[in-house]
Amino acid sequence: MLKPQSKIAAVISLALTPWTAHQGLAENAQAFDGSWNVELECPDTDDAKGYTWRFPVQVSSGELKGSYHSPTDEATGELTGKVGSDGHSVVTLVGKTAPQSAASGLSGPGTTIHYHVDVQFFEHSGFGKRSGKRACTLTFIKM
Repeated sequence: MLKPQSKIAAVISLALTPWTAHQGLAENAQAFDGSWNVELECPDTDDAKGYTWRFPVQVSSGELKGSYHSPTDEATGELTGKVGSDGHSVVTLVGKTAPQSAASGLSGPGTTIHYHVDVQFFEHSGFGKRSGKRACTLTFIKM
C-alpha cells in the first residue's frame, strides 16, 4: 500500500505526463517557424511558357503563408499550408495567370490557377515537386 505522499506524487506525475508529451510535440511543430524564401519554378511545356516566382513566406505555429505579386504584370499567387513536426507539408497555391498565360492548358490571361505540392522541410531548407500536368518545383531557404 502506498503512503499518502506517494499517492499524491503518483497522481501529479500522471497528470503532468500528457501535458509534457503534448508540449514536446508543440515545440517540434514550431521547429520550422520563421521567415523563408521560396523559388517556384515551372518549366516550359508544349502549350505553356515557363515561369519562375521568388517570394517570402512565413511559418508561424506550423502555419505557412506567403504571397507573390508580379512586379511587371497581373500574375499573383497565395501559398498556404501546414508544416508538420516531421517537416512534411502539402502546400496549396491559388493564384491568377499573367497576361501572356504561362499556365498549362489554360485558355487565357487572368485564369485561376490552383494546385497542391508535397514538400519536405529540413532545418534550413525545403523542397517540393508538383506532380501532374506540369512538374513545377518549390525550393525553400530559411532566412
